[in-house]
Amino acid sequence: MTGEDTRRAPAAYALIDAQGKGGPSGTAEAVIGDDALTVGSVVVAFLDADALRAADYRIELDCWPGGRLVLSQLGRRFDTFTRELRRTRNHARVEGLLAHGITMPESFAGALLGAGTPAPADLLIFDTHVAVVPEEGDPFQLPLGALTSVETGDDPPCVRLASGTAVVAVGRLARQRDALLRAVERGRSAQAQLLAATTGQSCFADGLAVPRSTVRDFDGLLRRFTAPDRAEGAGRLVAGAKGGEPRIGFA
Repeated sequence: MTGEDTRRAPAAYALIDAQGKGGPSGTAEAVIGDDALTVGSVVVAFLDADALRAADYRIELDCWPGGRLVLSQLGRRFDTFTRELRRTRNHARVEGLLAHGITMPESFAGALLGAGTPAPADLLIFDTHVAVVPEEGDPFQLPLGALTSVETGDDPPCVRLASGTAVVAVGRLARQRDALLRAVERGRSAQAQLLAATTGQSCFADGLAVPRSTVRDFDGLLRRFTAPDRAEGAGRLVAGAKGGEPRIGFA
């Protein structure tokens, strides 16, 4: 099956409004575009697709501000169509709702662990951050520079991404647990090496503000990386610390 074929499938569809009443329905070719799903007379923009659930050969897309689109009778196209729909929806929502990377991310399917039932989510590892795309709800991201620790857990099996006082635990990764850990660590390491090579110091992480006492030749580094037309403003910011400790960071 070609890449284009995975974006098209004959299906039965039904649009149901927020009150549970039926709207347009029938059978037609469902087509996955870059920004929306089209089937019959119905178009659902991925930015409005608040949730995507797929089970028992049935796909449900929750539509903002209410209602849902149901696709069924996909037959043998169900698995490939669902994978492409999920991938495209995730990409569109990350691109539309978050800052995003310019390279294609590594993708992992798992679930967010917490006090309640694990919530299915995809993780996209970009060069600068981890984007978390829950099956239900809006995506969010964790800058690699903000991660204070990345480790695996065994009870239950998971990867824990710690940032300040918050910890995001990702489970249901099956054999991909260690691969996710390596992908995040690889991104952090590449980022640290780039900043060390650029600044000549190893104390920086992307987006992390480092106090003057930790930086060698703070004032020289500030002059080196401040555009001439912004030097006066940078000087005022440092002076504005008023006895406190100014910080410098790179993004």
